[in-house]
Amino acid sequence: MQRTMKKLPTTFKKGGWLHKQLQRNGNIAIYERTLNGERRHWEVIRVQVAKNSYTFPNGKEIEAGDESYPTDRMWGKYGFTFACLDKAIKKAEEL
Repeated sequence: MQRTMKKLPTTFKKGGWLHKQLQRNGNIAIYERTLNGERRHWEVIRVQVAKNSYTFPNGKEIEAGDESYPTDRMWGKYGFTFACLDKAIKKAEEL
């Protein structure tokens, strides 16, 4: 039985932040992040696709082809944070 690649969810919570995808064009996406419905900013990301299957130290498994959000170490190259949605849209267009 062939497994289906896991797509990056359009809405998810991580570290207390709610992430909501506003747009996606290919592997470039803009997510709005809110904390308790108050603090808000936008992140432009290049969706990561696993080349190989592996298991994280915490036991989480990723299969080849699965999509993921860039890690903290990838920020500045594959992920960017903006206080203004217009600037986030401009960055997404540049990528």
